Amino acid sequence: MTSLALLTRRPPSWLSTPTVGSGCGQPDAIGGFVLSQPDLQSTARTADLTTGPRFRLLALLWVDKAVPFLTQQPADPIHSPAYSPTGEVALKWEELTGDEFPAAVERCEGVCLVAMSVIERHGHHLPLATDMLTGREVISRAARIEPAIEFPDFYFTQIPEARHHPGTISLDSDLKVKLLDNVCREIARNGMKKIVLVSAHGGNRSLMPFFAEMQLHEPRDYVVYLVDPIGQRADAAVKVPWDRTVGGHAGPGETSHILAIRPDLVHMDRVPTDGEGNARGRLAALTEAGVQTAIGWYADHPTHYQGDASFASAEAGNALLDAKARFVARAVRAIKADAEAQRLFPRNVPITVRYAETLLRTGEKKLAHEILLDLFNNVMPTPEQARFIALVASAAGDTADAHHYMAEYHVMSGDLQMAIDQLRLALAVPEVTDVQRQRYEARIKELEEYLPKGRRAREIAGG
Repeated sequence: MTSLALLTRRPPSWLSTPTVGSGCGQPDAIGGFVLSQPDLQSTARTADLTTGPRFRLLALLWVDKAVPFLTQQPADPIHSPAYSPTGEVALKWEELTGDEFPAAVERCEGVCLVAMSVIERHGHHLPLATDMLTGREVISRAARIEPAIEFPDFYFTQIPEARHHPGTISLDSDLKVKLLDNVCREIARNGMKKIVLVSAHGGNRSLMPFFAEMQLHEPRDYVVYLVDPIGQRADAAVKVPWDRTVGGHAGPGETSHILAIRPDLVHMDRVPTDGEGNARGRLAALTEAGVQTAIGWYADHPTHYQGDASFASAEAGNALLDAKARFVARAVRAIKADAEAQRLFPRNVPITVRYAETLLRTGEKKLAHEILLDLFNNVMPTPEQARFIALVASAAGDTADAHHYMAEYHVMSGDLQMAIDQLRLALAVPEVTDVQRQRYEARIKELEEYLPKGRRAREIAGG
């Protein structure tokens, strides 16, 4: 897009009033951790302990006894609560201290896992927290394979069809979307710019993609990734003693999960034996015609039970959970390696500014100017960013535009008279277009209204 085309766009909203405002998603408001200095006395005491013959004897005992023990892999390492590739425990957000948190973020390469679960009815025999427990376990096992911060349980997702069942937690749709958006912003503010939403509830198959698409509506310095081990059938290769085509909600699969995680919460004596888990087919005619309704699944399974849970076992549960964990871990590895999604993300302020700086250094001044025009016609810049685009415009030979953005820098700094002077310099540029002229004149008139009356009168008299 040419500079002229960009200049003929509607003026951005942040140019409408001469007030100082903070930028959206600015680098100086992102990440940033300050660690306290170590206690000098504690450091001195530690130094005393690491010198002398007593320490050397302890070190020899450590190498002789402890190291061989620690280097032995457990027979089934993924089920060991302390297992991770580096020998450290999985990184649960809520269990870290404030001092540990920055190093944990760095170790996990800025990746955070959020299990998207729900609190809802699961037949007669499983706890309301079935999806929550399963989601928590899957991301925990995945994080032991591929380190990532585990966000605390997030169970405010899609479940309006079960609101009438006791114990269900179902927030209003607009509220849960806004809540999830705020949660993602907080995760990013704490230094994790790669946020992985892991589905642990079948009802999220529409909510999560919708939320991901919403990320494109405004600039962000982070990327939301979706991983759906349910929809992608991550455990399809696992051999189980039941018919996969009829198993489902609260059925043998989910029952096996909870038998493996919390067997004390499973009531196998309450599993129906009268075919209650079979689909009722009340909307079969619509389904066959390719028609979908919000009440479709409930019409088939009003007691929120699908399949035959009597086939469930803890052994099957562990196999299914391991398969899902490996699927998520593989996705995390790909996400850590990804640099393209964030680069392509529209109007990411820090990244776009850095890209423009690189273009300026390599001599591509016009392109740098066009990129910044597109960015700051949609996002309010900080004063320093306004001055930077003025510098880039000048380097690109767009003198009028350079004066224009310097005027906006002075507006943000509170010097309206200097802003008006810059706009008049812009008007004096021979190459100024009619569209630019009208814009600058309108801006001068607007700014003059904010000058003190006596000063404005002198300005008008002076021409």
